[in-house]
Amino acid sequence: HETETDEFGDFWIKELKWNNPYLIKIEKEGYEEKILGVYKTEKDINIGDIFLKKPNKNPNPPTSNQTSPLS
Repeated sequence: HETETDEFGDFWIKELKWNNPYLIKIEKEGYEEKILGVYKTEKDINIGDIFLKKPNKNPNPPTSNQTSPLS
């Protein structure tokens, strides 16, 4: 199943099979993918706010004791 947020930032996943496990994965272009885990559809649930992180463009920035090539 796929869904998108509404004008309030909420989302609803409807017509799920009852008592089945579902893996929740959040994807948004320009952000790191987030996997929330497995939820069972035994009842309606609120998984709360979901915060996505932008990817680190430079995973190894120079530290104060490293020299840059332009030094």
